Amino acid sequence: MILSEGLAIRLNDLSNLFLIIGLVIGVVSTVLLVWTGGVKEEYLKRELSLTKERTANANALAARLENDAAQARLELEKLKEKIGPRKLDRGAFHQALGGQPKVPVEILYMKDDPDSLEFAQEIENDLKDASWTVLSREPIPSPREGTADSGIPITMTVGGQPSGVTVVARSISEEESQANLNSMLGREWVKTPWTVLSVAFQKSMGESKGSSHPTCPEGVLRVIVGPRP
Repeated sequence: MILSEGLAIRLNDLSNLFLIIGLVIGVVSTVLLVWTGGVKEEYLKRELSLTKERTANANALAARLENDAAQARLELEKLKEKIGPRKLDRGAFHQALGGQPKVPVEILYMKDDPDSLEFAQEIENDLKDASWTVLSREPIPSPREGTADSGIPITMTVGGQPSGVTVVARSISEEESQANLNSMLGREWVKTPWTVLSVAFQKSMGESKGSSHPTCPEGVLRVIVGPRP
């Protein structure tokens, strides 16, 4: 096929035009690809940052919830200790009494107080398990009306403190009175039945109260179980 000169020129011009248009389109496409790729990458970075932030927030929330749950469990345990029956750490109690001097014990507890009765029973059983002699376990006698004792807490009429557990002896020396403090400070302390039993209560229930009272028989210790502190 033979083209005329004019047609060949027009076809050549069109080819050049199409080539230029193609090149322009290629350049524009390349620019658009680079530009949109950068925009896409920026959005991906933002999404990744948001994802990390949401993950961090979720982890922080989970940690707070776990901490709140642990705090709630701790508060529940404290509440159980306050309202539940009192308990001795039997291992600590027996270890403190093992191989130490001892004398017979009488136990007195608050009448009409189920918790004091149950705790007095536990103390009796643990003393017997530690090879201590328990002479009796009885409610504290009610003072006669009109006497001086009728106006004070009933536990104090037999030598006890108003609440908690008190170890009572007929008399206590100055050295004995310092024994429990010396024990807590890691110092040497005198070992007598009264100090040994006082320290045993300190180690097994976290508190210890002691006193002397003239109604306590000589050669006998009295354990007064009062109401919960």
